[in-house]
Amino acid sequence: MVPMVYSKKILTNCVQWAIGLELALLVRDPWKVLMTTDHPNGSPFVNYPEVIALLMSHPKREAEMATLHDQLPNRTTLGGIQREMDWRDIAIMTRAAPARILGLKDKGHLGPGADADITIYNLKPEEVDASKDHALVKKALSIAKYTIKGGVVVSEEGQIQATPAGRTFWVDAEVPKADSDRLMPDIEEKFAKYYSLQLSNYAVQDAYLPHAKVIKAGLSLSLQEVA
Repeated sequence: MVPMVYSKKILTNCVQWAIGLELALLVRDPWKVLMTTDHPNGSPFVNYPEVIALLMSHPKREAEMATLHDQLPNRTTLGGIQREMDWRDIAIMTRAAPARILGLKDKGHLGPGADADITIYNLKPEEVDASKDHALVKKALSIAKYTIKGGVVVSEEGQIQATPAGRTFWVDAEVPKADSDRLMPDIEEKFAKYYSLQLSNYAVQDAYLPHAKVIKAGLSLSLQEVA
């Protein structure tokens, strides 16, 4: 593991920054774009308001690019992308689409049967859109008015109100026994040769999952039948 310090004046880092925004803005269908991060290695979750403001405002992107390496405009098309995402786009790519892609039917929407996981922000979208002052977006999204988890208000104006137990989602990926018997020796051999950790270190005992939510997945056919 080699630590990397990101700098606005290093062209490689600037290109990395531009690529993420470029990709999100050029994929027209928000259902095909997910906002995520390898927190804390790349960018922490607290930077989401900044990213959202950049996606919603072309002038903000231009202002930020003016502070970066002067060769960046020659290495990216970001400056020529006029698209500005709206609130519907943001809601889909940060809430609805991740839930749908992960198969979580009780998340990502406010319909009957959904978990009451809701974040309420203190802003009026029509005023922000009219003024194009996306500094207001960043400020408003930085601290939620209310955060509700399972119907319980857990924070108000950034102050913790309750700490209900959360759930751990894990995928029970079933594999036909014949395939498992055939694949495991190869996997064990690769772990022994190339990994610094043993395969047994990857097991998670039930004691660590007091509030587990199991997602069933797997193939009904064996690998041989698929082939």
